[in-house]
Amino acid sequence: MTSPSELGRHASELRLRGVSTATLGIGDGFDERLMSAMAMNGGGPARFTGEADGIAKAIADCVGEALTVTLQAAEVVVRVPGAVFELLSGGEATASQGEIRVALGDMAESQEREVVLRVRLPLGSLGGAGRPGRRAARAGSGR
Repeated sequence: MTSPSELGRHASELRLRGVSTATLGIGDGFDERLMSAMAMNGGGPARFTGEADGIAKAIADCVGEALTVTLQAAEVVVRVPGAVFELLSGGEATASQGEIRVALGDMAESQEREVVLRVRLPLGSLGGAGRPGRRAARAGSGR
């Protein structure tokens, strides 16, 4: 199995069971896309080092992040009445009409996660339920 999406999905499933996945790429002979997908979906860091001298520091960074979790079971919740959401980035999400919850997992201080959503909004006008392009006719205007 070498598909970034498939391995990312497995890492995401493990994360739901409390197991985080961190990755460490060494040198130039690794698949950065694959390893980044695994780490992002697995809730752990992705580290890369060009030489053997950097391995110890990269592992220490990963372990340090695991030991300094500052936010457990973080999630992003977006609510827009009537909207339909689709998660485009990796990870687990639950969506219903007008709301999406994206699980971020445990996060260390200064750690970042990227969430990309597609949002489909219902037709309407700002603050109202009318349709764009329609106007009320004025009395006597002939419109």
